[in-house]
Amino acid sequence: PDSDAGAVRAAALADLAAAARDEQDYLAIADDPSVITEARRLALLGLSSVGWRQDEPGWSEAMTAELAAAQATLGAVQIVDGSDQLLLSDVSSLRLQVSNGLPVAVTVLLVVRPLQPLLHVEDPSVEVTIEPDSTSSASVPVESITNGEVTVRAELHAASGAAVGSPRFLKVILQAGWETLGTVIAGALIVLIFGGGLVRSILRRRRDRTADADADD
Repeated sequence: PDSDAGAVRAAALADLAAAARDEQDYLAIADDPSVITEARRLALLGLSSVGWRQDEPGWSEAMTAELAAAQATLGAVQIVDGSDQLLLSDVSSLRLQVSNGLPVAVTVLLVVRPLQPLLHVEDPSVEVTIEPDSTSSASVPVESITNGEVTVRAELHAASGAAVGSPRFLKVILQAGWETLGTVIAGALIVLIFGGGLVRSILRRRRDRTADADADD
């Protein structure tokens, strides 16, 4: 019946309108959200047209595509999963990558929080701007309190404080002091190399003087 079909269409349009509102809220992080929101608004108006009643399969396909696109926007900006990080000095930085799958640039806050008191984050909130369809690196200054392993929770926020994407957890291995030890070892090797060369040079000169003295005799 037409009434049933009308009810289905109305429910689908309501779902798309709700998804478009969620998308607009999410796009507060975008430099120019109208690039996406205006196209979605026009699509919603078009799908509300009575002209689609003559093409129910086409309308259903177009509605499904628009709803999927609106929902996909909500996961377009994410922290990229990465491998464990090894810190070899007391003062260092965590490097994370943030991807942006949107056709517009976005600006987010990268918030990092260690779950164990082995690591101090100097600035737990770092602003990151990511160009359209690209990935940017962010550096978070940290200081090791002691050696060990610590799990770090990293997440993105809009300026309003709203969460963006899903949080990521990474393992950070702290080996403070290895950098100093490495410097000492490198210095010792340099001394050995140059010292050995100096000793060989002195011995060679002594041999040359001895040979010259024997020749004079």
